[in-house]
Amino acid sequence: MRIAANNFQQSASDTGRKNVYKEIASRIEPPKSPADLESFGFFFSSSGELVIEMGEYKYHNLLEYDSVQKKLPDSLKDQGFMRWLLRNNIRLKSEHENRSHVRISIDMQHSLPKIMFVLLPLFAFFVSCFYSRKKYFYAQHAIFTIHFHSFIFLLFLLVLLLDKIFPWEWSGLIICAVGLFVGFLYLTFALKKVYQQSLILSGVKALAISFIYSIVVIISIWLLVLITFLFV
Repeated sequence: MRIAANNFQQSASDTGRKNVYKEIASRIEPPKSPADLESFGFFFSSSGELVIEMGEYKYHNLLEYDSVQKKLPDSLKDQGFMRWLLRNNIRLKSEHENRSHVRISIDMQHSLPKIMFVLLPLFAFFVSCFYSRKKYFYAQHAIFTIHFHSFIFLLFLLVLLLDKIFPWEWSGLIICAVGLFVGFLYLTFALKKVYQQSLILSGVKALAISFIYSIVVIISIWLLVLITFLFV
């Protein structure tokens, strides 16, 4: 009986010890993985804002970051754009009292028309590249560009209005897709009427111009993001 009692006490003691260990372990924060130490993402909010979020929880200042980078082998060092991005984020963290999370919001409903307005001369240049420079002057392409963008800005206002009228989950995406398609059709028929070429050839040129222009607009948006990031 005494042996059984001792075994029971030892078992109870072991169970209690294990429970204490589990309680201590549950309160210990697990070490963060590299993915948790650095984060970067972007998304479009319901109000039409481009939101950029970046977190850096590893370094406290640029001196610490540069010191660690020097000790790493070349294969593990941050390179190019990522190095520039991390150094600026760490700089912002130091300037804003060790803030580890940076959030940048850009209102695309206001910024996109401004970007397109600035790019008007470039769009006219793209149009001139697809039509004989001996037959048409750049001023004619510029007039066509202003005419086309006037329609696009009106279409943009209509898209915003419809998005407010139909605030459903997928309505914004559908309305934008239809708006882009309408803009492409208008460009095709406008090129056909002004430059007197076949509908198929005008459609091919409209597709090429739209593709090149879209790339330039996307690059301009990211340049705006970088400039905003520098002056947060």
